[in-house]
Order: sequence, then structure tokens, then C-alpha cells
Amino acid sequence: KLNIMKKSILILLLAFAACKTTPDTKNLNVDGNLFNVLEGITKSKKVVETALVTIKKEACAGDCPEFEVAITKDSILNYNGLKNVASLGKHQLKLSTKQFLKLENILKEANTVSLSPSYVDDTKSFLPITKISINDTTIKINLWKDAPESLINVYTFIEDLLYDQKYLEE
Repeated sequence: KLNIMKKSILILLLAFAACKTTPDTKNLNVDGNLFNVLEGITKSKKVVETALVTIKKEACAGDCPEFEVAITKDSILNYNGLKNVASLGKHQLKLSTKQFLKLENILKEANTVSLSPSYVDDTKSFLPITKISINDTTIKINLWKDAPESLINVYTFIEDLLYDQKYLEE
């Protein structure tokens, strides 16, 4: 009986040791949903506070690209390629004045106040979820045909920047 009890205690100790706890990002949240979208790019409070727009493209059932992007108010694009992308890891570039002004105009058209917080069809769980944060409002999308054109324009413009830099592959 003593041997069985020792084995049971050992198994319990191993089980507890295997359970690694990680900090809850919600407790670190300094800027609404925006910080959670940015967590993989950087935990820098400066990027969070100066982000104009962020995008997080999550996994799908296939080989969809997974990446995170934050563009700051001083026109710096922060990219983190996670999986199924041409360029893995973190990269940074400064947008040209022309690119940045165009982005600002596209963002003005995407009036986030009138947008739904979610364009997700739960029956389509095989599709990737894309989170876009603009002005501290995060919008989740997996079915682009239901998303407003102004939101599609934001995503398309930023995705084109990523293709131009060869961060994504066609």
C-alpha cells in the first residue's frame, strides 16, 4: 500500500509541475482590446499607446498565413510573421508619407463607431479570424463577404504593404 501511495503522490506532483501557468494578458491590458491584439508583436507600452491600427490574422484549418501588424501614429509598421508567411519573425519599416496619408484617409472612411464588433460566422470555424483594431475598437472577421467595404479597404491596403515588402507570399 505504501508503494502505491508513493506512486500516486509522485504522479500528482508531476501533473502539477507540468501545468505551467502563464500571465493573463487581460491583467496586463493597458489599452482595451488593442493590447491583446498587439501582445505577439511587442509588449512595449509605447507601441500600444501610439498604434493607429493593428491586425492579427489567426490560424485556419489549412495553411493560411498567420501574422500580426501594428502601424503607429509616427508611420512605423511593426510586423510579426508567425506561420505560413514568406518572412517569419519581427520586422519594422517606416511608411512613406504618401503611404501613411493614404492609410489615414482609409481609416477615416472606416468609421469604427458604426461597425459591428464581429463579422464572425461560428458555423465557419475552418476560416481564419482576423482582428482589426482601430481607435481602441477591435473588430473580428472571418466571413469577409459580410464585412463593410471600408473595413475591407483597411485590411487590403495593409495586406498590400506586406506583399510589397515580401513579408507575405502570393
